[in-house]
Amino acid sequence: MRCSYTNRVWLEFSLLCAGLNCYGQAARAARAADLPLATPPVLQVVSLPTGASVQGSSPGLSSLNLGHVSWANGTSTFGVNHKKDRSSFSVSTSIGLHLDCSKADANRLASVSVFLQQSDSRYTVALDGMKLLSSPAVINATLPCGSTTPHSFEVEVPIKASEGPINTSVGFQVTLR
Repeated sequence: MRCSYTNRVWLEFSLLCAGLNCYGQAARAARAADLPLATPPVLQVVSLPTGASVQGSSPGLSSLNLGHVSWANGTSTFGVNHKKDRSSFSVSTSIGLHLDCSKADANRLASVSVFLQQSDSRYTVALDGMKLLSSPAVINATLPCGSTTPHSFEVEVPIKASEGPINTSVGFQVTLR
């Protein structure tokens, strides 16, 4: 059975899915009402000890606090790294992606893809050095259920960009194997 799950993450990170597990019974044919609904896997963005604070880390919505950043002043937020050159500056931090699965799926692997749900031409967003686009790209082809993997999250801002908040929506797609 192959299920694909997609949801939003605002610097929202998460995942939902609904599915149906089928159980056979020799005595009679199973009816849809008799079959339990599968518990969907949940992908959460979590804070790492060396990274910035992930706030509201719950299924469906998380926000990443990169603090107040600028080309000239850098940042003083714990876990946020600041780099600059003549034409841009970037801030990066470490985040974790934790995949929770039901007991029935505990020993399964999943493929995780990431994509940009909303873009802003004032900046670019990258995960593990890969620029995020609107089409999904695989970031982990064999993520075991129950595991947490570290990732690097980066935002690059050209010096010509207008001031304003960095609000972006990143989506994840999980396919159980």
